[in-house]
Amino acid sequence: MNIYIYDIEVFADDWIVVFRRPEENSDHIVIHNDNHHLRSFLSQPDIILGGFNNKHYDNWILLTMYLGGSNIEVKRHNDYIINGNNAWEFPFVSYKKLPVSTFDLRDDIADIGISLKSIEGNLGLPIVESSVSFNIDRKLTPGELEEVIKYCKYDVDSTIKLYHERLEDYINAKILVGEMYGLSPQEAVGLTNAKLSAKVLGAKLVKRTDERDYVIPDNIDVNDIPQEVLNFFNLIHDKSIPDAKLFGSPGAKGMTLDVKFTTSYGTCPVTYAWGGVHGAKPCVIVEEDEERVIINQDVASLYPSSMINFGYCSRSMADAKAYESLVKRRLEYKRQGNKKQANALKLVVNTVYGAMLNMYNDLADRWAGRSVCISNQLAMTMLIVRLARACETIDFININTDGIMFNIARREVELSEQIVNEWCRVTKFEMERDDFTKVIQKDVNNYIGLKSDGSIKTKGGFVKLYKGGNFKTNSLSIVHKAIVDYLVNGIPPRDTISNCKDILKFQQIVKTGSTFDGTYHYINGEKYEVQKVNRVYAVTDPTYGQIVKGKLVKFKRKKNKETGKMDEVPVDPPKWQEEIISECPTHAYIDNTNKLTVDKLDLEYYINMANNRIDKYINIDRKVKNKLDKIEKEIVIMATAKATSKNVFEKLLIAREQFLNAGIKKT
Repeated sequence: MNIYIYDIEVFADDWIVVFRRPEENSDHIVIHNDNHHLRSFLSQPDIILGGFNNKHYDNWILLTMYLGGSNIEVKRHNDYIINGNNAWEFPFVSYKKLPVSTFDLRDDIADIGISLKSIEGNLGLPIVESSVSFNIDRKLTPGELEEVIKYCKYDVDSTIKLYHERLEDYINAKILVGEMYGLSPQEAVGLTNAKLSAKVLGAKLVKRTDERDYVIPDNIDVNDIPQEVLNFFNLIHDKSIPDAKLFGSPGAKGMTLDVKFTTSYGTCPVTYAWGGVHGAKPCVIVEEDEERVIINQDVASLYPSSMINFGYCSRSMADAKAYESLVKRRLEYKRQGNKKQANALKLVVNTVYGAMLNMYNDLADRWAGRSVCISNQLAMTMLIVRLARACETIDFININTDGIMFNIARREVELSEQIVNEWCRVTKFEMERDDFTKVIQKDVNNYIGLKSDGSIKTKGGFVKLYKGGNFKTNSLSIVHKAIVDYLVNGIPPRDTISNCKDILKFQQIVKTGSTFDGTYHYINGEKYEVQKVNRVYAVTDPTYGQIVKGKLVKFKRKKNKETGKMDEVPVDPPKWQEEIISECPTHAYIDNTNKLTVDKLDLEYYINMANNRIDKYINIDRKVKNKLDKIEKEIVIMATAKATSKNVFEKLLIAREQFLNAGIKKT
């Protein structure tokens, strides 16, 4: 394909576009203030442009350039977007389209807030920015222009590295899906996973209002569901509770918490919520022995299976069986050994559930999406209750929507398998069993599992990078390794950390969010402004101080005595506010060009961090313990209340019978 990766820089009287093919040793093509050259370049047949966040910025600026916009118009469009306006509403472009196909390498990355600079850091590349200010209100000097072009080329090169990171499992997978369903490579590669899924399934957006009309499927036995759990999910029918309160809604700092319900199975606390069920015994180490084993049972392809088994496929598809046919097609490729085709279709199969909950996607069907999530939780609850009822030695370790982990006597393993198999027959799910020889668990989202073949499964923010980082995240991987080495093999963190000579394993990629005006580094008591994304290390040299983020506070929130609401009131004069960046070393060194050596590091900083995190696996955090104590107290109160209510109810029935016998009907 005729692919070019590109990036744009815009100033008051200059704009620069750099293009480069993703092949090794290809040349950079630089276009500066030349609309004619740009139009000629973009007239190549079948050209496809790729970038990072270009869907929301670069594509639209490029369109203004392509349409012959002056330097002033290009700068106006740039400022229009940066100030938070919709790029396509800028008067000069007025909903027109760029006449070439494009794709955005930022699409479908879980952390949508990630920046190209963060990715450069995660990949171990220099994190460099031009020193030329975007606020210059004149034409750039030859020296300034040369520097801007240099750094624009660098960003293009970094984006090409990201392109190769995502080429096989993302770019090529989408192109292959397109081929299977009659879409051109240009069309397929330019769509997000969700839009591609809607396209191949022939979906068309239909607005519905039945999101909360949930009905429990026939193959879920409500007699195996605790009444408290049923009561919780029946809240979906209570229209007096707003959607935003029940399910959660986007807030200033992400998703606000939805309504939750907490209970326990044995000694394992469990929380139900509209997004899923999860629970775990905190700070436990469980090992198999001659009498007991550790079993982990996971549902295979939970969400796709649930959508088919319970009839929750999107009703926006033209063919109601389209999704089921797609899943069968993938399984057939898998059976035949056609891994590329099977993996490509997996991208679509696993995207549809999320797309159903997106009210703007053509697959939108929030009733089906909510029903999937509730039914999955009820189905898992049904299995937990059946196991708990039949197996007297079972001890639940970890519970999630898609699986359970438990410790059980060997004599009851066969019984547990029979219960699981019967559950699979009723629900039509398939289970995948893993046995662990040892589990070291901090909480539901953080554990280490050891298997008999010596392999290790890790989950959670403290240990997931023990084998190293990736383009999405790559901070403190040496600390992750030190934690696993100690908890699994008893190797002191000091040994692991002292023996590591790869300095990038010590890096912390630190980013300041857009709500702050700047990032600053204290060196020898003086404050210096630095980049918003930095590679940071802990050093022994006390000259280097902390890194802070700052903003000018112009408004504060204050409660209105008349309305009771929180209003924004001006701060006069505006107040400068700084805060230390979380988990940043006291003596921090910024090394964005990879010049620092391991001998300059404060190894005690990393050793102490590893030891503190290890302690969290062994000793329950005070806040967590208080929460668990509160949950246990509530469970006791609920149990007592139920017993009391039952006694009172029985007495009322006896009294009523006595009054009836006495002929006193009114009472």
